Amino acid sequence: TSILIKPSLETARTTMENPDADDVAFWIHPSDSSKSLIIGTQKEAGYSIYDVDGKTLIDVNPGNIRFNNVDVMYDFNLNGTTVDIALFTDRITNKFAIYKIQESAPYIVDVTDYSSAELFSAKTVGDDTAYGEGVYKSPVTGKFYAFATQNGYWNAAQFELVVRGNKIGWNKVRDITLEADDEDKYAEGFVIDQEYGKAYVAQEDVGIYTFDAEPNGSATLQLTENDLLNKEGDNGLVKDLEGMTIYYKNDGTGYLFISSQGNNTYGVFDRTNVGEKNTYLKSFAIVDDTNGIDGTSETDSIDVTNMAIGSKFPNGAFIVQDGMDTTANPDDTETNFKWVKWEDIASGLGDTTFASTYDPRKSTNRR
Repeated sequence: TSILIKPSLETARTTMENPDADDVAFWIHPSDSSKSLIIGTQKEAGYSIYDVDGKTLIDVNPGNIRFNNVDVMYDFNLNGTTVDIALFTDRITNKFAIYKIQESAPYIVDVTDYSSAELFSAKTVGDDTAYGEGVYKSPVTGKFYAFATQNGYWNAAQFELVVRGNKIGWNKVRDITLEADDEDKYAEGFVIDQEYGKAYVAQEDVGIYTFDAEPNGSATLQLTENDLLNKEGDNGLVKDLEGMTIYYKNDGTGYLFISSQGNNTYGVFDRTNVGEKNTYLKSFAIVDDTNGIDGTSETDSIDVTNMAIGSKFPNGAFIVQDGMDTTANPDDTETNFKWVKWEDIASGLGDTTFASTYDPRKSTNRR
């Protein structure tokens, strides 16, 4: 039986044309949690940036793009200046779009080296191009990496981020092949544990793989059934398995979350068990609250932070893409993001230690 949790906040729908809220990422301000930002993709409509109260700060459509997924990385050295970056996958250009984050408008500024190679060999623009992604700063070498998956195929790849001039580009360091070579069995959800160097990728109709995020000099990686943490259908996690995120506790413990889109639940695994398969704990669903915020369904993406996010979320928050946002009008359905207080999830997990001092800018090497 799933735990039932109510949302505390939801974002407004974007005012841009052809909106499709999809992926979301927290950016934690280094000194003032009230200035933290939430970055969400809107696919062809670009991106939206929200404040800690869920209010839309800006909606931007750069044009001729399809921003599918986004993640945040901290403390990247750009020619001697330390910057935080937001990295998108763009299904039109088949490249990453990399933005420098700042606390004031326009909040993110494009610093992409567009001379970098396309991420995948694509025949059809938008159909077999870059899709899902995950980011990783190695606790071993300090190098910054971004993983990407290919829409419509069973391929993924790992890229090292590099500085070129005053821009950030990438070089491919590893091709990754998922076991099921079927065009309908592609992957999107991706997350990497920044301390254990353990990567997770969800392949639709197959399951969740886990593997070592360090390239270790190998140009290829073939994932097999032996690398599956959870087959689709096991532990009540059903098609499609989509977004994933990790909650970090300061002692190396925590949780891995996965969106089970087919039954509108979120599976929770123990974050630890290094070198072994993470233990499944339980699942939860997000249901209607009493103040007019509907529950979530058909969720593509999730993110979580242990850091305070303004006054409403002193212990952090879990944020969820709602693929079927509803209003009082049953015919009025779109997409948006719902926010849940961390302590509501922790309580459902029987975890009474709501506080974690983990700092995403200061990860510990636990490999």
